Amino acid sequence: MFALVHGAWHGAWARDALIPELEARGHRVVAPDLPCEDVDAGTAEYAGVVIEALDGSDDAIVVGHSLGGMTIPLVPARMHVYLCAYVPQPGRALIDRGSEAFGPGFADSALRDELERSYWPDPAAAAHDLQYPAESAALTGRLRRQSRKPSVEPSPLDALPATPCA
Repeated sequence: MFALVHGAWHGAWARDALIPELEARGHRVVAPDLPCEDVDAGTAEYAGVVIEALDGSDDAIVVGHSLGGMTIPLVPARMHVYLCAYVPQPGRALIDRGSEAFGPGFADSALRDELERSYWPDPAAAAHDLQYPAESAALTGRLRRQSRKPSVEPSPLDALPATPCA
């Protein structure tokens, strides 16, 4: 079984092409929508959504992309896979890692709404796949608003779990 955990601004739709490929190979796959627009939801709440989607199973390979990496070590699993993902530092907030985490100037260039959720006002600006521009534009048009909490709250972990990871 696989649990596919999306990153910031995304949703389960980000894995629409991958899910049928895994299922065709006999795997069960869950790809829950994280409550990224909910300003009160942080990584613990995100993990709760993933755990619920797994229906209590702890025998999954949990794959986190980008900001999803901050959530996956909170999910009991057979293996955690960090796919171009942030790896939490116990007790430390992602935002505190500054340019180490986001690159220089990232925080200064983010646009925020009245609830401090970041967003892409121009989906074309978020599209960076020049090989497949039509698909990229269609997908970036689905980007959601992302609350700050998962980036600014300290990781609730005392230590990374002993779960095998890649």
